[in-house]
Amino acid sequence: MPYTITTTTPVRPRPANDWRTRAKVSRHAVTTLEKAQLAAWGIVQGRTWDSDVSAYQAASDKARTLPKDGGTIGPLPDGTVIEVVLTTDAALLATISTEGIDVEAYNDAINEGFPVEASRIVCDAWNEQRKATT
Repeated sequence: MPYTITTTTPVRPRPANDWRTRAKVSRHAVTTLEKAQLAAWGIVQGRTWDSDVSAYQAASDKARTLPKDGGTIGPLPDGTVIEVVLTTDAALLATISTEGIDVEAYNDAINEGFPVEASRIVCDAWNEQRKATT
């Protein structure tokens, strides 16, 4: 089963009474829980932690041990929140154009018992199309 990883990082702090939210959001899809855990862990590693070793360790541990249904890590010291969500090929396909997807290869992977390969085809297309629209 594929996962989506959404990372939301505030662009700059705003006053508490300011209703506008500015944030940098990035999303990508991966094929397995292990890849989702590794991606989340990599995001944690890429943040600035100053001297807050305990917060870093807690976020790092949570990323490496995300359960099968995903989860949320954060907010990290810079305000970043990482959300890992278990999804399906069908849910990803519903949000993109199927143009350019090798449907025959996808069907072959499903029929031959290789669901991770089928999910890889969908995740690659989803990531490419999202990259083209951002």
